[in-house]
Amino acid sequence: MVAGIALLGVVTATLASWLVERVGEATEVEQAATRAQVDDLAAEVRALREALSAAGALPPTPVDPRDDKPPAV
Repeated sequence: MVAGIALLGVVTATLASWLVERVGEATEVEQAATRAQVDDLAAEVRALREALSAAGALPPTPVDPRDDKPPAV
């Protein structure tokens, strides 16, 4: 009986380990896709800033998004 309970524990642990591994792989793939999307959006924002700056709608100095101070006009 003890061997049966031990076998059930091993099978359960193996299944749990496999599930955790699968969820971890899916999370890594989603994070990579999110990083790529953020990089694409950052590039698009940079291009838009440059276009607006060239059109005279923005000051020519780059704005640091982490800076709390408004840009000098």
